[in-house]
Amino acid sequence: MLAETGYSTHLFGTQHETHWQRSQELGYRYEHLGGNRSCEELTPAVIEFLASGPAQPFFAYIAQFETHRPYPQLPPARERVAVPPYLPDAEEVQQDVAELNAPVRLVDASIGQVVSALKQHGLWDNTVFL
Repeated sequence: MLAETGYSTHLFGTQHETHWQRSQELGYRYEHLGGNRSCEELTPAVIEFLASGPAQPFFAYIAQFETHRPYPQLPPARERVAVPPYLPDAEEVQQDVAELNAPVRLVDASIGQVVSALKQHGLWDNTVFL
């Protein structure tokens, strides 16, 4: 739909709607670093794309894999971890939440780098960021 209206459409990383080989059926014209990729792999590729002066308008879908299971196993949490109210406040749930929080921090830092690159390359003021 976006490609039909003139957008250059880019997929960075994974998508869940169909098999990787069929992502063009979803409207992605360009695929960058397909499959389950980490922030460490994707962030530099996205920043390089933004620095290249991409054709405008463009749509970029960036899907880091860190927040998917299995999470990196951590030593047992020493401090109490806040558990969302809809989950049982049990020790194993606290550990699971702690193990999710670590990759969330990595994704958050990655998003911060992408936002900085958008600003640095004069793209931020004309960007919808979801």
